[in-house]
Order: sequence, then structure tokens, then C-alpha cells
Amino acid sequence: MKKINVIIPNYNYGEYLETCLLSVFSQKIDCNVEVLVSDDCSPDQSLGILKRFKRNFSSEKMKLTFFENSINQGEVKNTKFLLNQCDGDYIAYLDADDYWIDPYKLQRQFDFLENNPGYSLTCTGYISLQDGKYVPHAEADYFIGALTHLPVEEIFKPDFIANVNNCIFSSSRFFRNYGDLALDYFDYFDYSDWPLNFELGLRGKIDYQDYTSYVYRIHHDSLSRKESKENVVIGVEEWRAKTNKIFETRKNEYKFLNQKKNGSEI
Repeated sequence: MKKINVIIPNYNYGEYLETCLLSVFSQKIDCNVEVLVSDDCSPDQSLGILKRFKRNFSSEKMKLTFFENSINQGEVKNTKFLLNQCDGDYIAYLDADDYWIDPYKLQRQFDFLENNPGYSLTCTGYISLQDGKYVPHAEADYFIGALTHLPVEEIFKPDFIANVNNCIFSSSRFFRNYGDLALDYFDYFDYSDWPLNFELGLRGKIDYQDYTSYVYRIHHDSLSRKESKENVVIGVEEWRAKTNKIFETRKNEYKFLNQKKNGSEI
């Protein structure tokens, strides 16, 4: 039977973690699921919640495994650690302060990748929640999906992802486990979403399913709302040039390795 790993990096999100986990354990899915949570030395009640869920919810079909970091590693290293623990066929990512609202999310995305081998990742839209209320985004649209002024196939190409770091919505992502996704160049970034999305764009096509699968919480501790530390220090233009160079280097490296693997002329 095929297996899915759900990875949840957590730091100090005990206030939201229970809702997050309940949304995972409410999934209706025809394969085995192992939920992997890495707590990054949280000073709050996160570990107590994880222990209670493992005791009361973990089963053979949907198992909970959690890890405790003795020192704070930061989101990128914490997510890379989780990627390296995955032994399933597929990986679903969920931020510890978000939660899924479609009980068939995993099944839908599993079925898509099973039937479409040329795709590396599938994602969906989301709804924003702030101060207990669903809030509109941009032009008062409560449903937030792919950019409407460009074809979806253009939005999810590696070169576009390299220039627009939030075009794939983190907690909707479901992707193939290639076994080597925790790469060193991720460490140049403040959070893992952007380079991971780029890397998956190199590995295959990306699918967008036009429905809402999760709720994104907007609050002052949200990772995505924190400006890059390096961006502040060196300025936006220099920071953007540096990230573009990192992506370009990785794209060329991946192309070279692929040609070598396939015996093509380099």
C-alpha cells in the first residue's frame, strides 16, 4: 500500500497546533499516512499537545511521530530535517498555524499524482483568517487562488517561481518524495517554501486545482509576514539579484546532472 508523509514544522504554535492536527486526522484517505512533526524547541504547550495526540489519535493507518529539537534550528533546517525523515511515496506540507478544511484533500491530490506521472506537485487555493474573521485579499476576493492574468502553466515554471516567491500556497502542497529534496542551497533562504517550490518545478510539472483546501492564518508570528533579514540588511534589489543567481546556478546544475544521468551530450 502506498504511503503519504504529512510534514509539520512547528515553533511556538501551540495556540494553533491542535486545530492543525485535527484537520489532518480528519482526512479520509485510502492509503497509510504518517504525520511527522518537528518541534523546534518551543517554549509553549506544543509538546504536551503532541504527546496527547500521539496517545489518543495515532493508529496503524494514520500514525503520529514527533521530534523534539534541543535547540532552535530555524524553519529551513527544521523542514529539511522532516524531508529527510520521509519514507513515503508522497509528501504533504502543512504549516502548524494553518489547517485543512477539505477532508478529501489528500485523496484528491494522491489520485492526481498517481494518474499523472509527469507532475511533481499539486496545490490548491486557500482562505485567509485574521482576528477570527475570514478576510478578503486584494480586490475583495475571499478565495485566493492562482494569478488570474497568466496561464497556470506559465505561473508554475521554475523561472517564474524564482521571481515570485509566493505563487504556490504552502499548506496546500502535495508532492512526490524524490528522496533528495533537502538540498544545501535551501540554507540561503529564510524559509523553505520558495526553494522547495523551485526545486519541485525542476523535477516535473506543477498542477493547480481550483478549489479551497485550507485556511491560512494571518497573525504577527506568521513566517510569511516576516521580511527577509538579508533583504533588510542589503536592500531589495541586491537581495533579489543574489536569490536569482542561486536559482540560476541550481537550474544549470540540475540540467547538467540530468544530462549526465541520461548519457546525453553535455
